[in-house]
Amino acid sequence: MTSWYLPDETPPGVHVCYFTDSLQPSGVGVHLLNLLRWLDLTRFQVSLVCPGTEDGWRLMTRAARMGVSVYPMTVRERSDEPAIRQLVELLRHEGVTIFHSQVGISWEGMTGLRAAHRAGVPVRVVTEHLPYLLTHPGQVAEHWETTPLAHRVITVSEAARQSFLLRGYPQDQFICIHNGIEPLRPQSPQECARLRQDLGIAPEAPLLLTVARMTPQKGYDVLLAAVPEVLRRQPNAHFAWVGEGPERETLSAQARELGVDFAVHFLGHRDDVPSLMSAADLLVLPSRFEGHPLVALEALSLGLPVVGTRVCGMEEAIAHGETGLLVEPEQPTALAAAILELLSDPERRRRMGRAGRERIQERFTARLMARATMALYDQLLAEHLPQHQLLRTSSPFAAPAGIRRPA
Repeated sequence: MTSWYLPDETPPGVHVCYFTDSLQPSGVGVHLLNLLRWLDLTRFQVSLVCPGTEDGWRLMTRAARMGVSVYPMTVRERSDEPAIRQLVELLRHEGVTIFHSQVGISWEGMTGLRAAHRAGVPVRVVTEHLPYLLTHPGQVAEHWETTPLAHRVITVSEAARQSFLLRGYPQDQFICIHNGIEPLRPQSPQECARLRQDLGIAPEAPLLLTVARMTPQKGYDVLLAAVPEVLRRQPNAHFAWVGEGPERETLSAQARELGVDFAVHFLGHRDDVPSLMSAADLLVLPSRFEGHPLVALEALSLGLPVVGTRVCGMEEAIAHGETGLLVEPEQPTALAAAILELLSDPERRRRMGRAGRERIQERFTARLMARATMALYDQLLAEHLPQHQLLRTSSPFAAPAGIRRPA
C-alpha cells in the first residue's frame, strides 16, 4: 500500500473520499480546499486520493492540515490494473460511502469512477470543472460509457451544465453548484506601495494583472496582441503575468519582438496573489474557455474589476457593466478598448469594485458551495443507502502519523 497520512483521531460519520487524477491540480485543488473548509466534519469523515506529484503533494499537505486522510496514488490509465486494484481495496476497506471525483477536464477521472463502481461505493459523484470539450472519438465514447456510473455530475456553472445537456446527457443527472471562494483580505496601501516598488512599477502607473497557467486556453497570446494598443494610449501601463506553463518562453520571445517586454512582467509562480490583486487596477482574463474562473471571483472579493471574455462560466462570474467588462474571445482590439475604457474612469472602477464584493458575498462564497454540496450528499444518501448502513465501520488499515513521500 502506498504511503499515506491519517489524522490521530478519525471522526465518525459518513466517509467521503475525494479523488483526482490530475497531475497538476491547481484550480481543482483550490476548489477542493474551499469546499473542505466548510464541510461539516462532525458528520463526514474525509479522505483524498491524489497523484504524488509536486502539485499533488502541495494539495495533500494542505488538506492533511485540515484533518483529511490523504493517499498519494496515481490511478489514471484503464490498463493500470495494479493501481486500480489498490484503489478498489482502499475504498472497500475504508468503508467509503461517497466517492466524489474532481475532474479538471472531461477525459480525467474516468478510471477512478469505474474503480469506485467496482468497489461498490454506494454514492458516486463527479464535479466537472470545465464545459464539454471532448473531440477525440475514443474519449467521447469512454466518457459516454462511464458517466452513467455517477449518480450526479456537478458542473461549476450553468453554462457548463448546458454544454453537456446539448450532447444528450440526461438532464436530471447534471446539476450546477457554482464555485465558491473564501473572500480575500485586502492589503494595506503601504503593502501595495511596497509591492509595486519591488516590481519596479510607479505608484500611479496602471497595473494590469493576469493570473493563469500559460496554456492556449488562457489566451495570453490575445492579450499580448492587445498590449501595443494599450501602451499607445497609456504608455506607463504595466502587465503583471502570474503563472507558469508551456507557452511561457514563446510569449516572452514574442513580447521582445513586439518591443513591449519592458511593460510585461513574467512573474512565474507567486504565493502573494492577493497582494498583487490589491495593488492592481484591473484583472484581465482573455480566456478561450472557462468553467467558472476562481481567480475572477477572488479578484471581485477584493473589489478588483475584471476585463474578461464572453465565454462559458465567465458570464456567470462577471456581471458585464457592473463588476467588469466582457468582450468576445480572440479579439485583441476589443480587449484593448475595454481595458482603456476602465483605466480612464477610476470612479467607475471603484463602483465596480463595490458591486463585485457584494456579488461574491451574495452568490459565490465557499460556505454556500459547501452547503449545496452537503445537501446533495444528503439527497443521494437517502436515495441510495438504507439508513442502517450509515454507521461507520472500523478500518483495518493502520498508518503512521505524518506524511511520508513514497520511496
